[in-house]
Amino acid sequence: MSRFWQRRTTWPAWLAVVAWLMPTMRATADERALQPEKQPIIHDLRTDFEGTMHGRLIDLEGRPVIEETLELIRENETITQAVSDSNGRFRFASVSTGVYQIQWKSSVVVCRVWSATAAPPVAKNKLVLLDAPPLVRGQRPAREIFHNPLFIGLFVAAAIAIPVAVHQSRKDQPPSS
Repeated sequence: MSRFWQRRTTWPAWLAVVAWLMPTMRATADERALQPEKQPIIHDLRTDFEGTMHGRLIDLEGRPVIEETLELIRENETITQAVSDSNGRFRFASVSTGVYQIQWKSSVVVCRVWSATAAPPVAKNKLVLLDAPPLVRGQRPAREIFHNPLFIGLFVAAAIAIPVAVHQSRKDQPPSS
């Protein structure tokens, strides 16, 4: 087989491998149009008559998260802290009305706190928080590529095809004298 045909038949394979390894790009889409507005979800929460906020912290399977420290923050200042108990329950005592952030680990939830008498009908008596890792769309660690069966198959195919192609290319050359 001539070198011209060898190169002509292998370039689509190399192009496919390079395209597979490169990150995807949005060629025609406007980036701003694809991203939703980043406004936090505000949870309306009603305190009890003593001004105590109640809540529960659970994981993705619905099990309680035990002994997790939660901070109640208002205007970038920590007001108080609470630790979840064996059922994942926590409470913040003597909370006045207003907008707060509840922070734990790397998670933050925004709450609008109402008194028991002034709360709107949509306000909840207790807040259920989900302790889950943040979701990042379209990003995976690079080490996951090496566990991909397609990558392993391509690596094995290349390990076989490259030496064969080199050997075949040496057959096409006239012997040197």
